[in-house]
Amino acid sequence: MRRRLALAVAIASAATLAVPSVAATKSHPAKYHVTITRTEYGIPHIVAKDFGSLGYGYGYAFAQDNLCTMAADYVTVEGARSRWFGPSASYTMQGNGVTVSNLDSDIFWTEVRQSHAVDALLAVKSGPNALAPQVRQAVAGYVAGYNRWLHHVGGANGVKDPACHGAGWVHPITTRDAYLRFYQLILLAGQDVVMPGIAEA
Repeated sequence: MRRRLALAVAIASAATLAVPSVAATKSHPAKYHVTITRTEYGIPHIVAKDFGSLGYGYGYAFAQDNLCTMAADYVTVEGARSRWFGPSASYTMQGNGVTVSNLDSDIFWTEVRQSHAVDALLAVKSGPNALAPQVRQAVAGYVAGYNRWLHHVGGANGVKDPACHGAGWVHPITTRDAYLRFYQLILLAGQDVVMPGIAEA
């Protein structure tokens, strides 16, 4: 009974947001339709009728909550940390605890991008190694949602978090950026662990 009451209170006090979608006109209706409801603790609950809209809501809510952290991750997979944070500075990957210099990281990720390894994986259209259409739709929606929130607040200058307010490295992302970030997560217990050695070799 207490759980039901707590749930009822949480629902009653939740903030509901119909997330703004991509620009819509009479001849071109909005592509994504999603509602994000936040509980009293700020946890987003996303309701959508298709995978693209689900991804859109996820990207939008994730950007609201963690924009600076996410933007720094995208700078990493772009191989641009040295440009923005200095080549001799370093960072620690939270997933595996490995500390790597920005220069070594940039060498590693530039090689990954230039090898087109991720592009090759995405080019597989059928069989067990192919991404399901629903995954592709969700990722496209995720990117659109992330970019929509960034646009909604007025770009980097509208970000309230002082960690990246007005930073030049905060910018819209592409689906390729998103897949590179997913690739980074896959490598956390593999190549990422020995990134300095790979880069310096």
